[in-house]
Parts: sequence; C-alpha cells; structure tokens
Amino acid sequence: MIVDSVEQALQSLDWKYITLSPYLDNIYKVPWNHPLPVLFNVWQERVVAYELYHQLRLIWSANPDLQKRCIIQAEVRKGYQQILKLDKMPDFIFHQRIPGANHAVVEIKLASRPAKQVRADFTKLALFQRDLGYQELIQVLIGKDKEFASLLSAFRGKQGYKTTVLCLSTETKRVSPAKVFWKIPATLPQRSSKPWRDRHGPAPSRAALCKFELRFQVAFVLAILLADARLFIAEHSS
Repeated sequence: MIVDSVEQALQSLDWKYITLSPYLDNIYKVPWNHPLPVLFNVWQERVVAYELYHQLRLIWSANPDLQKRCIIQAEVRKGYQQILKLDKMPDFIFHQRIPGANHAVVEIKLASRPAKQVRADFTKLALFQRDLGYQELIQVLIGKDKEFASLLSAFRGKQGYKTTVLCLSTETKRVSPAKVFWKIPATLPQRSSKPWRDRHGPAPSRAALCKFELRFQVAFVLAILLADARLFIAEHSS
C-alpha cells in the first residue's frame, strides 16, 4: 500500500532540513537582563513536503515494483484537465498518467491549523476519490501529541470516505496512524452514488497500460516528424 511508503518516508525525514530557526515574538523588546527566553522551533508545511518528496523518491528509486506501479507528482492542479468542479491542488498524487490508474492522494497540514482547514483537506481528499477514483486517501498532520488528540476528537464519524491520518510528532519524531471517515458536505455538487469502478469500469491491465504508452509514444514521434516536414516544405518553397 502507498500509505506504508509514505509512513516509511516520514520516519526517514532528516529533521535538520525541516526545522526552521527558533521564534520569539518581540525578541528585540526583551530587556538585556531578562531571564533567557524560551524559544520555540517552527515547522512549515511546504518545507516538510519538500523533504518528504525527497525521501519518497529515494524509496521509489530503490524499489522497481513501486516504479512500475505508479509515479509521484507534487502540487498538480487538476483544473488543467478541464475538471472544473475539481480545480484543486493536493500536495502529492501517486498515479499513472492514464485514466483509471489513480493510486493515492496526500495532503499535509500543521495540527495547529484551525479545524476548518483540516476539514477542507478531508473534503478535498474525498472528492479525489469520488470523482477520480483515487484508491488511498492520506492526510499527514504535523505537530504535538496533544494537538493530535484534540484535533482528531472532532472527527469520530463511522461513515464516509476513509482517510488514513499519519500524525508526525515534532516531540518524539515518530509517526502514529489513525483512521478518519469523512462525508463530503451536502453543499458541494454531488455525483452518482455508484462506486467509481461501476461508473468507469475496472482499472486497465498492465498489458493495456503498455499498449497505451506505446501508442502515445508513436503518436508523439509522428507529430514531431510531421512538424519537421512542414517546416522543411515551408523553407524550401519560398
């Protein structure tokens, strides 16, 4: 499962690359003889995402089976494919670049964020499964253990789209998984109640994927040759 690889990558993070400089508000207003202030380390989602992507690529590079199964791409806004109702940009997607081969989608969020932002992430993940058939939904939360407990207590539903939550503790540097079931808000556009596979059919076989890739490459080469031919004719007809 993709979630196992994401958890492995989180466990392998090099924390010197994701821990920012300590922060103290109004540090220049502290008197020189004041007791040594307490400084707090700072983490940001983008910084963690870049290091996580690096660790994931290392895992993929060492595992030919994962390379054959799917690729990792970051911050792809699906609106470019004219999926207008899903013009959203997840942090990572794991897929093949053909229909029906969508494996996992990942969102990353600080646990200190307002709960409504985390709910928005759960909704985004659920939409990617409902509308595009992504099989695994993964939410990475970064923060303190008490923040995880407080945040996840608000998501105790038993129905909806299942999301695996990977809680990355900034205190212990360890990952603890949890499960959340999330319903898409009724205010959003609804799709067919049929499962994705019933609407679009099963995912293509390995042979079908290879055939599609071969056809794409042939079409690409022919397009280049045609463009070169037109350029040659234009240059020699003048």
